[in-house]
Amino acid sequence: MSGDLRRLADMLGIHSGFHDMQGNWQAISEESMRALAEALGHAADSDSAVAASIARLEEQARQRSAPRDWICVEGETIQLSLAHPVEYRLVDTASGAELRAGDARHALTLPALDSGIYRVEQHQADRVEHTMLLVTPSQLPLRRWLANGDAPWGLMAPLYGLRSRANLGVGDYADFARLASIAGQGGADFLGINPIHALPQSDAPAFSPYSPNHRGFWDVNHLAPDRVPEFAASDEARRLLTEREDEIAALRAAELVDAGRVARLRRPILEALHQALMTAPPGSERRREFESWRRTQGDALRHFATFEALAEAHGPDQRAWPEELRSARATGVARFRQQAADRIRFHEYLQFVAESQIHDVAQEAGNAGMRLGLYFDLAVGTNQWSAEVWAEPEAFVTQASLGAPPDHFNPTGQCWNLAPFHPHALQGLDYEPFARVIRTAMRHAGMIRIDHVLGLNRSYWVPEDGRPGGYVSYPFDALLAIVAIEAARADAVVIGEDLGLVPEGLRPRLEKEGILGCRVMQFERLGQDFRSPADFPRLSITTFGSHDVPTVRGWWRERDVDALVAAALLNEDEAAGMREDRGRVREALWRMLGRYGLLGETPGPMPDDLTPEHALAVHRLLSTSGSLLLGIHLDDVLGLELQQNLPGTVEEHPNWRRRMPGTLEDLADDPSWKATCEAMNRGRGRPQGEQEA
Repeated sequence: MSGDLRRLADMLGIHSGFHDMQGNWQAISEESMRALAEALGHAADSDSAVAASIARLEEQARQRSAPRDWICVEGETIQLSLAHPVEYRLVDTASGAELRAGDARHALTLPALDSGIYRVEQHQADRVEHTMLLVTPSQLPLRRWLANGDAPWGLMAPLYGLRSRANLGVGDYADFARLASIAGQGGADFLGINPIHALPQSDAPAFSPYSPNHRGFWDVNHLAPDRVPEFAASDEARRLLTEREDEIAALRAAELVDAGRVARLRRPILEALHQALMTAPPGSERRREFESWRRTQGDALRHFATFEALAEAHGPDQRAWPEELRSARATGVARFRQQAADRIRFHEYLQFVAESQIHDVAQEAGNAGMRLGLYFDLAVGTNQWSAEVWAEPEAFVTQASLGAPPDHFNPTGQCWNLAPFHPHALQGLDYEPFARVIRTAMRHAGMIRIDHVLGLNRSYWVPEDGRPGGYVSYPFDALLAIVAIEAARADAVVIGEDLGLVPEGLRPRLEKEGILGCRVMQFERLGQDFRSPADFPRLSITTFGSHDVPTVRGWWRERDVDALVAAALLNEDEAAGMREDRGRVREALWRMLGRYGLLGETPGPMPDDLTPEHALAVHRLLSTSGSLLLGIHLDDVLGLELQQNLPGTVEEHPNWRRRMPGTLEDLADDPSWKATCEAMNRGRGRPQGEQEA
């Protein structure tokens, strides 16, 4: 590999390799390095192209005389060194207001500022530069919980899989509110669900919530039509619902979710509700509320709704659209907006309704006594040809996908078909696309989980031609500062999903910034034994598993191994090795349950299957965790075996389709639910540091 290519890679933040799960160094190939440089927008297909790219980057660096970012803590006086005298303006990016202006010669001194995101514009001669001033909070909301010595627990559930006697065959926001009430009354302090970002339009039975269409808007496939104010005034909506009663009953009774079929059934009902609003007097309170809300959303909502209307007209994959429609600023978009104004307004209306229903869920959680409330999951990326990319293509990379190298989740590595943020363009856009996504996730949540938080530091990119990938660095300090600023604004606790190949020093840095890590008990082992939950770090959330790994009962019965073999992701020899290892750690878990006194006075031999009493013992063990937070999955409470998602599969496993066995109307009286709540409330009320029985 040439020295110039390595130099270009260093300038662009492309790593020369990485240490794998076994600690072995895996060097990136020259071909992969060139492909990643090209994905970042720098020619690298020949030595001369590499040299030219280096020269351009050096010239850009020479022209810059002010720091790109400046990070400090609120309350600190700020002093920026200057290479030349400048005229400056200090602007609050949240409001656009100018806070200060003047002249400065060798240094620019600013007074202490409140936590927030600011821009310092510097004018000299015919040039304008600006520095992003990221003022972080002196104390995050998390610190209050640590100071109080609390140990909250919460429930985690797949929204799509909830059953009720009122939904259309997919869990909806009314079910979400009902579950929040049940969980809060049971003692839970938070309720976590799968991501509810807006999803691509699709007729498929399921679509991954981790491959969203836009992370700044909501999934309308969970709207509850009968909870919309227009429902009472719309004879058409009520008629459509009545006429489809038999189909709805079949969808409610089905073993698996068919999201595409439910969406087709729901859509004409929502159209009737929109029509009811638009035929109401323009001066009506509801019309005024809608129009006011539309205005506050600005271009972001207009772009998203336009994309949705285009997807209806031309199909969900924008690569098949006419050239003049392939980005928000393309030449034909303005004309389309005029032609499809009614349809665009319909999609704006759907977001208006979703915002209202999610707000109602958050209120219900608070009314039920939840101190943390809703726990939202933020997907690591967006679908490569999504509305999010269409609206701001300059902020994303489309010649590579986010993914992961081989690890214990996936021995062959992963390609997620997600567009990564372009790290250098993100800086040029003042980080606003990233901040907007964080801000949306926290709008109604007391907690958020950042999926694959390692990506704030470095992300694994897979080139579009399928060759092996490599890691690319991100402006870690700036992104962490933005997370902290937005968390303080929203009064939200932040959790970072820190599993997989974790860079050295990352976890201590996240802890320093007040971001909790994840401790999945299935992976917390010391040799052939489990690590005691009491020893888990305080700044973390403990769960037994996640959506990508087996449930308690599925783990015990090796259903995940069965699924991997059935999907041809494991051969029989590999499966035999996994089963042998599982047998040993299953015995280790059984011994630990006995040591904690959770199996009664005479535990007896280890069973082939877990009874509800044994599963409850596992939850009691989890309740002894030293982690600040504890999450219990509804799947485990109800004794389900199949995991929600089997990574590496599409059709081979019922991903994102599995449903709960009973209805929400019966959950509050379910013996397993009541016993779990009692155990969690008792266990999390123990003084910290209580030892094994």
